[in-house]
Amino acid sequence: KKRLISGRRPDVFYIQETKLKVADDVLGRSLWGSEDVSYSFKPSVGASGGILTMWDTSVVDICMTLNLSNALIVKGTFMKNNVDFIFANVYVPCDNRGCELLWNELSVLIQRHSTDAWCVLGDSNVVRSCKERRSRSTINGNENFTPFNNFIDGYYLIDLPLSGRNFTWYHEDGLSMSRLDRFLLSEVWIYVFPNCSKRLIREGCPIIDAKNRLAALYNIGEGRDLLLEEEAELHCLSADIMAFSKLQASMVWQKSRVTWLKEGDANYKFFHGIMSSTRRSNALISLNVNGVTIEG
Repeated sequence: KKRLISGRRPDVFYIQETKLKVADDVLGRSLWGSEDVSYSFKPSVGASGGILTMWDTSVVDICMTLNLSNALIVKGTFMKNNVDFIFANVYVPCDNRGCELLWNELSVLIQRHSTDAWCVLGDSNVVRSCKERRSRSTINGNENFTPFNNFIDGYYLIDLPLSGRNFTWYHEDGLSMSRLDRFLLSEVWIYVFPNCSKRLIREGCPIIDAKNRLAALYNIGEGRDLLLEEEAELHCLSADIMAFSKLQASMVWQKSRVTWLKEGDANYKFFHGIMSSTRRSNALISLNVNGVTIEG
């Protein structure tokens, strides 16, 4: 973790499943590599769990931290552009009740702080569909995806796609795998940070390079049969391009919706202002009937 922090120099850094019962300033400065660091910590339960959120105090001004059942909440401001944000660093054990409790807790906070830029990230230990889990067992055949999907869809959260792979957790036998780690971004986040996903795409899986490589594989395939490794790469590249295309379309829709909400409200007020003015100009102040004046 120390090497990752020193190499990336993040403004905020998140760790799930630390397996630590205690964290102190010495640990924080050791990981961060400088004195400009503060943190929020949730201890592990026995040998499992534990959440740690760290931030650069010269870049981020934190005004509130909150410890939920399975998450650490950090609310603050990016001082460079004066943007208010809330991060939810999540780690949920394999417990459906724990997941539903967390979605309910986060729902209350999102409604209360709806004008802030939200990012919900971490390991929720839950999937959105059968496609996000592979296993020899059929125990999870009746798994309920509805609560998690309702939480994401209900607050118009963007579920960032993975780069280069379909799963984030793999069993040691190589037969069981799931997509458990996520970044969920709110409409406000997309509005104030419109280029965040493009930067992630360039760093994680360059969309232009992916298209060029895909074209190269097609050209190779016209001259000879593709090797098994090349076929696997072709399918992976196709899936990545499709995922990023869906993400781009979703983000465009989200930003247009935010713009409509902002401008729509102003247009609503303008429209009703015009209607009120018209109503006043058309109002009947008095009537004159056969020389008799009747005032309204």
